[in-house]
Amino acid sequence: MILLVFLAMTALGGSENPDILIKFGAMFGPLISSGEYWRLITAMFIHIGFSHVLFNGFSLFIFGRLSESYFGPSRFITIYLLAGVLGSVASYTLNPTAISAGASGAIFGILGSLAAYFLVQKKSFGQLAQGNLTGILILAGINLAYGLATPRIDNWAHLSGFISGFAIGYILSPRYKIAVSEIGVTKLTDSNSLMKSIWVVPAAIITATIVLIIANPSNEVQLYSQITSAEKYYRENQYEQALDELNTILSKHKYSLDSQTATLIAEAHLLRGIIYIEIGDLESAITELSLAIRWGNPETKAAANEILVAINFKS
Repeated sequence: MILLVFLAMTALGGSENPDILIKFGAMFGPLISSGEYWRLITAMFIHIGFSHVLFNGFSLFIFGRLSESYFGPSRFITIYLLAGVLGSVASYTLNPTAISAGASGAIFGILGSLAAYFLVQKKSFGQLAQGNLTGILILAGINLAYGLATPRIDNWAHLSGFISGFAIGYILSPRYKIAVSEIGVTKLTDSNSLMKSIWVVPAAIITATIVLIIANPSNEVQLYSQITSAEKYYRENQYEQALDELNTILSKHKYSLDSQTATLIAEAHLLRGIIYIEIGDLESAITELSLAIRWGNPETKAAANEILVAINFKS
C-alpha cells in the first residue's frame, strides 16, 4: 500500500513536493484545524523521499511480520491503526505548522506492542521473554535518541506511537494458559480474545478526540489556516473569495501585533498585494506590498520588494 502511494506521488511530481504531499493527505496543521481530520489517518500511508519509504517499509516488513505472528492479523491491524492515529494526534498538537507524513508512529506502535507482549509473557516464556523485552526497549531507545539528534524527524509521533502501542498491545496481548485434553495432550490456549478487549478501540478514539478538543490550535495556527485557505482560492483564480478571507484576517489583527503574528500578517498583505495586481488595482497593491515589507521576515520582504521593483519598472 505505502509503496503504491509512493510511486503515485513520484509519478505526479515527487514525494518531497509540498503540494503533492498536501494533495495526497499529509498532515498539515492549518488544514487539520479547518476540519480535515482525515489527514491524521492518511498521513500514515505517505512518505517523504525514497530513504523514508525504504526505511519504514523495511521496518514494517520485519517488525510487522513479527507482531502479526504474535498477535494475529486482526489485533495487529488494530494496534497499527490506533497507534498510528494517536501518534498523528500528538504530532499535530505539538508541531502544528509542519507538513508531516509517514508510518513511523504506527511502526513505533508495533515496537511498543512487542515490548508489551514480552512483558505479559514473562511468566510463560521466562528468560526468553525477558531477553526479547530488553532488546526491544534498547532498539526503541536508540531510534528515539537518533530522532532527537536528527533534524526534521517527527519525534512526538514516534514517542506517542510507542507509548500508545505499548498500552494497546498490553490490553490486546494473548494470555496463554496451559490446557490438557482428556487424552493427555498439552497445549496453550488464549483466554484474551479480541472481542473481550475490543473496548480499546472506542477508548483510543475518545482519547484522541479529547486531546484534539483540549489542544485548540494557537492563534498562529488559525492564522496560518486562513492564509492557506486564501492561497487556495487564489490558485483557483477565485480572487473575490481570497480577498474576503484576507480581509477577515487583517480586520481581526489590525492593531497590537506581536512579533510572531506580524510575520503571518505580512504574508497576508503580500498575498493581498499580488491579488490586487491581478485585478488591476496597482495603487492598493503598492500599499499592501509596503505593509508586507514593514511586517515581514527577510523572505517576505524580498518577495514584496521584487514585485514592487517590477511594478515601478513597468510604470
